[in-house]
Amino acid sequence: GMTGAALLSTYGALRAGAGVTITVCPSSLSTVFEKHIIEGMTFSCEDNNKGYLSIDNYEAIMEKVDWADSIIIGPGIGLAPGTIQLVVNLINSINKPIVLDADGLTCFNHLKRPLNNLVITPHLGEFSRMIKKEKSKVANNFIKIVTDFMKTFDGVALIKQVPSCVVYNDKLIFNSTGNPGLSTAGTGDVLSGMIASFISQGISNYNASRLSSFFHGLAADNLIKKIGYRGLIASDLPLSIAQAINEYEIK
Repeated sequence: GMTGAALLSTYGALRAGAGVTITVCPSSLSTVFEKHIIEGMTFSCEDNNKGYLSIDNYEAIMEKVDWADSIIIGPGIGLAPGTIQLVVNLINSINKPIVLDADGLTCFNHLKRPLNNLVITPHLGEFSRMIKKEKSKVANNFIKIVTDFMKTFDGVALIKQVPSCVVYNDKLIFNSTGNPGLSTAGTGDVLSGMIASFISQGISNYNASRLSSFFHGLAADNLIKKIGYRGLIASDLPLSIAQAINEYEIK
């Protein structure tokens, strides 16, 4: 029921400039991914018709890790116990930039430190669950709570509140773009793809997160001029993102 999340993340990466992508999928869902991902590659892992990845797929996935410049874990992956174990083992084993999003964030408190290779992208509710605090308390004391959190996390956090913010060490940057049209399913999956894409192009985790947040919001700002807030959906974003980035390219 969540294949769209991985598809959107893939196209977020491609439209932000990734030369090629590999999207890992359960074999029973391979047809869905093959049908919709035309420009990227897919890698099918045996799932015995369960519809989700598990710890049994660990070795096969790790064989692909050397190929990658950056890795996204989480969009559409689900919360089966074997999947959670897989995510923990992968992150604890991989020494490359990882963008951890969506269901993958459930595993955050089970990960070995340090986590300086990690970019996490929680919305406010996910962040509240990660730190085991009520969402309202986090919203009302955001700066203090985030500052305390960053004392124990040496990666980058892109927290999708209003406005979205990127936090790294003692830096906290609020993003100036975006609008309510982004509060629809799948837009965060596109964003995670963008971050990993910029990282794969040699940009630091921190700057990749800042750039992605800016262009993701700018693409939405450009779109609402044509289709409004109400009708904006996540699959509208990737092409608009490419167009927004193009305006800033050195000609």
